[in-house]
Amino acid sequence: MLTVALAVSLPATAACAHSFSLAVVADGEQAAMQLNSAVNGILLASQERDGHADETSDGHLGGLDVFIVPLPTRAAETIQGLKRAPQSSIDIAILMSTEAGADQLDLHTVTIRPGTINANPTETSKLFATRFQSAFGMMPDQSAIEGYNAARRIDLAVRTLGGVDDRRALIAALAATNKGSE
Repeated sequence: MLTVALAVSLPATAACAHSFSLAVVADGEQAAMQLNSAVNGILLASQERDGHADETSDGHLGGLDVFIVPLPTRAAETIQGLKRAPQSSIDIAILMSTEAGADQLDLHTVTIRPGTINANPTETSKLFATRFQSAFGMMPDQSAIEGYNAARRIDLAVRTLGGVDDRRALIAALAATNKGSE
């Protein structure tokens, strides 16, 4: 059985209010491959907007710096080039499958699913596939697509709010984003 979950850690202090950590959690026999694909999809989404020279994070979602943390560490050994995340608590979890259980999460963690992914190709999905293939030398698999879509949902929700400080508003904004790529 393979389980993939994404989790976002939001800073508790004003000093860190311009960044959050995004954990990608996978288990099962294909965990390393799933982590790599999901992280690549997230990286693509996190580099679409708000980038700047001398980047100190892994990218941006919702106008905030994002630090991607693949877990478990033993399955993430092949993932290179990610920055070290300054936060450790998990405030948002994107559950990538029905098996991805909330039992791994804190009671205060907000959970969402990747969202609806259009089965019919759209201009956005075609552009994503082209960009993914150009960046990573292969067509995106389901984990990459779901990672990208989940990251786009976070981007939309956080951008709508202008930040991540209001937990209730964040829950509502995430709930309002069913499709991240449209």
